[in-house]
This record gives sequence, C-alpha cells and structure tokens, in this order.
Amino acid sequence: MSTLTQRSNTKQKQGLAATPSSHDVAKNKDNKKSPFRAIHYNKDIVQTTPETQWRPYPWCLWPDWVSGVMGMCVMAPLTPPLIVLLTLSNVWMAAMQWSWSKFLSVTPLIRSIPDLVYEKFAKWAAKKTLNDEKNSEFIPSLIWLTVLCPTILAVSTYRFYHYGFEFSTFFLFHLLRLGPRFRFFTHLHVLLHKEGHDHDGFFSSKKTKLLHLLNHWYVQWFLGPFYGQVPNSYCIGHNKIHHKYDNGLDDVHTNIDLDRTSSWSFIMYAPRFGGYWVGITPFFHFLFTEEYQFAWDILKGMILYYGIWVLGYFTLGFTYTFCYLIYPQLEAITFFAAISYMWHLWIDPKDPTNPYINSVTIVKGHDNVWGEDYHAIHHHAVHVHWKDADDHYDDHESEYGENQATIFTDCEEGVLLYWVFSGQWDEIASHFVDMSGKMTHDEKKELLINRAKCTFGKKTQYGWSHMLKFFTSSKN
Repeated sequence: MSTLTQRSNTKQKQGLAATPSSHDVAKNKDNKKSPFRAIHYNKDIVQTTPETQWRPYPWCLWPDWVSGVMGMCVMAPLTPPLIVLLTLSNVWMAAMQWSWSKFLSVTPLIRSIPDLVYEKFAKWAAKKTLNDEKNSEFIPSLIWLTVLCPTILAVSTYRFYHYGFEFSTFFLFHLLRLGPRFRFFTHLHVLLHKEGHDHDGFFSSKKTKLLHLLNHWYVQWFLGPFYGQVPNSYCIGHNKIHHKYDNGLDDVHTNIDLDRTSSWSFIMYAPRFGGYWVGITPFFHFLFTEEYQFAWDILKGMILYYGIWVLGYFTLGFTYTFCYLIYPQLEAITFFAAISYMWHLWIDPKDPTNPYINSVTIVKGHDNVWGEDYHAIHHHAVHVHWKDADDHYDDHESEYGENQATIFTDCEEGVLLYWVFSGQWDEIASHFVDMSGKMTHDEKKELLINRAKCTFGKKTQYGWSHMLKFFTSSKN
C-alpha cells in the first residue's frame, strides 16, 4: 500500500475523508512510490502539433477563430470597468497599509483588533461550531460576507428602483464586493472551493445542529451567487470532473490541447472555462456519462441562479440585471479562467500526467490565501489540510526534486500569469525553483517554454458526424 493510501485511510477513519472523486481515477501507467495519488491516465492520449491539432467537445465543432471571438465577447464588456475596479481595489489596500503603518498600529486598542478577531474570537467560535478547528480563520470572513453582500445589493437595488442607473452606485457596489486588493472576492471563492471539497461541511452536527443544517447551502447557495457562482458548481462540477481528470483530455475545461505560450490560446480558452462555470458543459458531460444524479444536481443550481436573473429582468429590467447580477459571473469567469489556465500551464512533453509537473506549486508566495499556492498538493494529495501543506511539501521535497516539479518562488498567481502573457520568460525562469541546483538560467527558460508549448489530444478527432451518431445510437 502506498504512503498516500495509508495516510488517506487514516484520515477517513478519523472522519476527515478526502473528496471521493479524488480517488475515482484510473491507475497511473507506472507504480512509482509517491506521496501523491495515482493520476488519471488516458491511453488514447497523443502529442499533437500545429498541423494535427485536437480539440475537445464542443470546441472541435467549429474553427478556433470562432472560439476566439467568443472569448473576446466574454471579456470585452468587462475590461473597462474591471480595470477601474481593480485599480481602485489596489489603491484601497495601499491606503489601508499606509494608514496602518503610520498611525493605526501605534494605537493600542486598534493594534489589538486582529488578535482579538482571529486569535480570540475566531478560535473560540471554531471550538463551538466547526468540524475542524484549524479552519477558524474562515469564521470572520463568513460573518463579514453574510452582512456585506445582502446589504450592498439591497442598497444598490433601492437606488436603482428610485433613481435609475448610477455609475457611482455601480462602481461602489462592485468595489465593496471586491474589497481591498479583492480580499472579499478572494476569500469568498476560496471558501466556496474549500467547502466544495469538504464532504462533512464546515459546521459540526455535535456542536451546532442549526449551523450544521446549513452545510453546503449557506456558502454555495446564498453567498456564492453574489460573486457569480452557480450553486453546486464546486461540489459537483469541480470535484467530479476537474478533480477526476486533473486537466486531462476529458476535463471540460482542459487547456492541454492549447499552446499555452500564446495569449490567443487563453482568449480561446475563456469560453471553454465559461461553459464549465455557467454549468452547461458539466451538465452535458454527466448526461453523456450517464451520471444523472450529478446532472440533476448541476441543473438545480442553474435553475436557482438563472431564475434570479429572470426575476431581476422582469422586475427591474436588463440594465439592472446585467450590472448587478450578470456582471459578477462574467467577472468570475474571466478571473478564474486565468487562474485555472495558470495552475495547469506547464506539462511534461514526455509524461503529461506527471502530477508534480502538471499542477503548479508556489513557495514563499506573496498571496497564498489559505494554502491555495500548493496546487499540486491540492490536486494529488487532497486529504492534506491547507494548514499542513507547508509540512507536506517539506516532507516530500526529494520527490519534487526527482520529478523536476513545476515550482516557483517569491511571486504570486496574477504576476506569474502576466509574465506569461507578456512573454517575460527570463523573469519566469528567474523565479523557477531548480531543486537540483544544476540548471543554468537558459536551461530553465527552455524547459519552461517547452512545457508550456507542448500540446496533447486523443488519437481520434471527433466532430459533428460522431456527435450525431452518439445521439442516434443512444436512442436505440
């Protein structure tokens, strides 16, 4: 039995079971001892070239330029307000940091607030409510978002009803929703992600029966829609597809077939990720794989989420619906398409399912929110608690080194992605961690470019005729 299997079984016996879908995978093509679980391996995989491109469904049904146009249509209306909002959000954080360093931190009462909130209150509340007290840091954000989100939407709705569309209200609503340096946005989506993987939920039935009833409802169905998330997206679509195939050929938002050194590839990728985020491609994926309960779970979330859009349209009109209900989803699609694209940007041309390489690890990151920088651990050792990720990485550094893992240091996700899109491969190489200590700068750069350029597909390229044959045969 592998080290991972032993540790996973131990966790399950303790009632801290890993995500079941993280083990619903095919065996790896070899049996090397590894702290990571076996990754899904598709025997139909083949390396492709610009002349022999492969695309997944439904993106194989039309030329790439159509996907590119779709991507631009998704991002174009978002770009001007998003630039303004991200700028204001960063200015807000800079102002907070300046005021804290200059005068707030020298006031004893104010200086004690972080300790009172996170060390005293949050840990006390965690003992009273949570399944895992290690997640105490979640509590202040959960409380704050519960107050903030409905309040700012109610005020914005009131003003729209009485005064019509106001640019000031629109920008203030979204700026408050994002928070300083998009902290509120980030924390909510990480909470969605964490709860989506926690099958027991955050709240303990032994400690608080009332809050326990809200597990997988309160965050997914109430808070998530304020930030453009379709309920059940993480619990079902993310777990049962993305974590089953790990960005492989059958993942509905894979980027393994795209030249990831090209910015145009990301524009083509955006609608692919959007299809996943809105629920359409996961729904049809589960229909095709005859996992009808999962399809129904996805559909339930879509009915509620898009039902809110319909209600907004028929009560307050298109302008309100787009600005306050649709915009957050477009925002989330653009942001998380970029993040998802970056997490799986590098692939080993000779071993595309190598778990150390096909998921990024960032050490000493500048913005490591609740352990998200350890994406390889998140995918392939999903039972590891986010607070234990540092130790897990330290314990297995030798395996990372043996596999020449995709590791970067002293950076963060957004900056890394900016370097890729702007072609700053020297900068990327300077932050790449060569654990052997033997590679030159140019060798690092060449390795990273080769890993980002390589593309894969299936031996058979499907199309309209295959799709029609599928539907015809499924009826017989």
